[in-house]
Amino acid sequence: MAHSYSEYSTYKQCAAKHNYSYNQRLPRTKKVNEAMQRGTDIHNSIENFMEGKSDSLHIDIHQQYGQWLYGMRNNYECYPERRFSFNEKWEEVKWDAEDCFVRGFLDLDIYSEEDGVNIYEWKTGRVYDTHLDQRFLYGLIGLLLHPDKDEVKVYGVYFDQKQSPPPDEFHRDRIDFMQGEWASRFLKIEQEEVHAPNPSYLCRFCDFSKANSGPCQF
Repeated sequence: MAHSYSEYSTYKQCAAKHNYSYNQRLPRTKKVNEAMQRGTDIHNSIENFMEGKSDSLHIDIHQQYGQWLYGMRNNYECYPERRFSFNEKWEEVKWDAEDCFVRGFLDLDIYSEEDGVNIYEWKTGRVYDTHLDQRFLYGLIGLLLHPDKDEVKVYGVYFDQKQSPPPDEFHRDRIDFMQGEWASRFLKIEQEEVHAPNPSYLCRFCDFSKANSGPCQF
């Protein structure tokens, strides 16, 4: 089974939700809302812009971030929406390989001789502590994708909040720890047997909640 950050985040939020979504693969009951669609549209506009397919960005970010992104596009080696796929030995494999252990996308992977490796995660909405886990995983992925570099910086860019906190820095001398930590987290998901629900205010947004005609009792 190939894992992802999205899967890990769902499991951490609620094991029952993870079970309905990833094990039972039940159909979702809720449609994509306006905020979700807007986030997707912003991501797509940046991808097209960084790939040179378009010179315009989503109207909500063009004025404040257009010049900055234009400078990166023209001065650095950029990999927008970079796919990654690794097996349990943390060796890179094909996306659909049978032994794929973890896969996903980096919103933007940038490399330069001067600045090294910088990874950016685009965020609409608020800042959440759970984003630290995402940057932790993507720091490991960055080190694996750039084996000649000893440091990777991962930035969270929060468009609606108009802020980009200082980056999280990850160093190669910690890579064994990082690999072990994520292997342990994914193994816990694989060994889960109870799939207990974790009722909270988030239930109102869950596709599988009782209020949304789902199978959960909450």
